[in-house]
Amino acid sequence: MASQPFTGALGFDVGKPKGVKNDKVPMVIDERRDLGKLEEASKTCAAGSFARSLDWLNRRHSLDYDKNLKEIYDELRGNPYKVSDPSVGTTAEEIERKWIEEKNKYAKTIDNNIITKVWDGNNFYTGQIPGVQQQGGDFIDWLKKEIEHGEDVEIAYEWSSGTKKGAHIAAVTQLWMTEDGKIWVETRDDGRQGPNTVGDRTWKRELYKKNGKYHLGSDARTIRTAVSESIPEPTSVVLLALGSLMLVSRRRRTR
Repeated sequence: MASQPFTGALGFDVGKPKGVKNDKVPMVIDERRDLGKLEEASKTCAAGSFARSLDWLNRRHSLDYDKNLKEIYDELRGNPYKVSDPSVGTTAEEIERKWIEEKNKYAKTIDNNIITKVWDGNNFYTGQIPGVQQQGGDFIDWLKKEIEHGEDVEIAYEWSSGTKKGAHIAAVTQLWMTEDGKIWVETRDDGRQGPNTVGDRTWKRELYKKNGKYHLGSDARTIRTAVSESIPEPTSVVLLALGSLMLVSRRRRTR
């Protein structure tokens, strides 16, 4: 996919999300994430969604990081991370790559075992993002797996409304399936960014695939990428460490 000129947060100006009422009986994929409320500055949806997720991850796994949600948000926006700062690149693809790279670096300051992953089934990013696992495949299956395993997830999507278009990213609070087989996503988001607090709320939308693309709530919102973090179980960390030691030992014996 060709890179697009950058004209705002996540490539374009941030739009105001619209929710859809859902009265179907749900089958919850995982427990609802208690993401914190946050008043975001204009066009800082990336820093806001990343901060909500990392704050939740810190509390969920008792990582004992001593920063609260607002402090994480401020640090992600400031030096040296500059998440939501367009000066880190010249195209949407370059800027978002840098933001994800910096999010991964920040996550490592919370816990060095944190693994950052990106779903990029649309091949939006060219080349490898340093330190980040890039994955593809069916997005709905990927999202279910991440949620079931207790990962934090942020979904980035493009939107259009008449002649206007833009892009946005929001943190997932819950995923469920209704009795008619439809998948629904709830996100927390400051849809009215700026000097107010009334814009921070949750939004419920159907997640579906149409003509090879994934949509959130309507055809006017097309999912571009998604980001998640995971904390390996203690046994996994030990196995990884043992594997590394065995590899070093084997190399020494072959010299």
